[in-house]
Amino acid sequence: MTVRPYLERAELAALHEPQITASVSNMEAQAVLIRSGCFLGFLPVHFAQKWVDRGEMRALDAPGLLWKSQFYIALRVQPEPTEVARLFARDLAEVLVQRPRPRAGRAGAQAGTRLSSANLSARRAACTSGSGSSPAARSARV
Repeated sequence: MTVRPYLERAELAALHEPQITASVSNMEAQAVLIRSGCFLGFLPVHFAQKWVDRGEMRALDAPGLLWKSQFYIALRVQPEPTEVARLFARDLAEVLVQRPRPRAGRAGAQAGTRLSSANLSARRAACTSGSGSSPAARSARV
């Protein structure tokens, strides 16, 4: 499992004793590790979607794997925000209201995708033997 320390392991709350084997400072580095086929990790749906669409990643559809992050935008009252700031906030709010939310945070997921212990053991063996970069091993997880 790969993590981003700035999330303070919030994404791992539902997992029982996760084995953290890599720590990265950004989503791009985490995506590289996940795409190697040797790591699991949490990525935002919008960020991972291009790899899901190409079959290079897939979401695991299992209880407890959904993780949501709330974002806020704030504008100061004094001095009054610039017109650019007000327009940006308005446009952002409009886009978020119009945008359909992905089903349970699993855009592109194949229903019922499971990572069995046998599959995990085979993947772990491939990664430790150095063959984790094969096309079959690149069936990484989101």
